[in-house]
Amino acid sequence: MKLRSLILSMRHVIENLIQLGAIVLEHGIHKLAKDCRMLVKLGIEPRLGKLILKCFENHMGREGLVLAAAMPNSSSIFGRVSKDEKKNKNQIDRRKLQLKVLTGFGMTSLKRFCGKLNSSLKHLVSNMKDTINDDQVRLEVSVDHKEVNVFATSEHITQMCEIVNSVLKHEGKWLQNEWLEVGYKLGSSLLDIQLT
Repeated sequence: MKLRSLILSMRHVIENLIQLGAIVLEHGIHKLAKDCRMLVKLGIEPRLGKLILKCFENHMGREGLVLAAAMPNSSSIFGRVSKDEKKNKNQIDRRKLQLKVLTGFGMTSLKRFCGKLNSSLKHLVSNMKDTINDDQVRLEVSVDHKEVNVFATSEHITQMCEIVNSVLKHEGKWLQNEWLEVGYKLGSSLLDIQLT
């Protein structure tokens, strides 16, 4: 497979050089054109070299140099992107981490959410990674700012946010129940003290 792709790449390079006029085909043999020697001396990519040479031939050398300098950095303007490059870019974009900031939680809930030495948080992240089979998932909790930063790929960010929101919602309910229980116990003992 690698040999086949190498051969296809070589054919593509030769076709491009023929199109640029750097190589000519004479009697079934590829030969260097006169411009090719100048392209080699320039030591830059052939299409940029051809642009510069043609601009100098037409007394527009300065413009040719400016265009040649701009072209590598402006591929979206001057170059074409192949379907494979678009596909690879879309795959890389999907793998990029997205950030979603979740707010509206109390400090106590967030502290309990993290657990001692962040053990609960680490356990949750580990489970999230296993659930979606993605090691890039990350959570950062800022108790002081009362927020949770969720980092995940675009295809998993919503699911991860739902998990974090659900866990924090349950944490809030447990905390509320504990406070109600403490309040109930304190209230009944205060009532006992007042009656005696």
